[in-house]
Amino acid sequence: MGRTKTFDPDKALEAAVQTFRRQGYAATSIRDLGENMGIGRASLYETFGNKDEIFAAALERYRGRSIEPMIEMLAASEDPIAGIRELLLGLARSYARKADRYGCLMVNTVVELGPSDRQVARVLRETWSRLEDALVDAVKRGQLAGLITATGESRALARFLVNTFQGLGVGKKLGPDPAYVADVVDIALSVLTR
Repeated sequence: MGRTKTFDPDKALEAAVQTFRRQGYAATSIRDLGENMGIGRASLYETFGNKDEIFAAALERYRGRSIEPMIEMLAASEDPIAGIRELLLGLARSYARKADRYGCLMVNTVVELGPSDRQVARVLRETWSRLEDALVDAVKRGQLAGLITATGESRALARFLVNTFQGLGVGKKLGPDPAYVADVVDIALSVLTR
């Protein structure tokens, strides 16, 4: 009969997410993970696997609670421009929370690992592709309603917005002035309505 877990795997995985956000992949050791997750090495390996498996699970968890709700919000938004504004301003609002100054785990991972890990690169490409597709849909709806310029190709505008989102995610680590963020958001939205 196996031993009963004396820790909450969900809370432990959230601690792993925060550890990777603070330290990055390379600077995080199994020891760091065990300490921050509040579990011993044997339980860590038994429940979550090795560092790569923990990182993959952390990326999936982060995507599920951070990026997926943004995609759902865009799809549900009756006013596509308001939805896009909320997407960008939601990220901007998180700048004010000290705990969020570690940046977006997805953006941090692109910067740190890029294409060097095929499994991670696949998750990152899939994530950005889903966000891009949601933005394409929002832009098309805005174009049909006459709210967004019909002269811009929807995929190109969506890619511009994903790039703006990613740039804000990198800048988040430096905790820029809210006026800086507001300027970026205003200019990005102005591109849609020219």
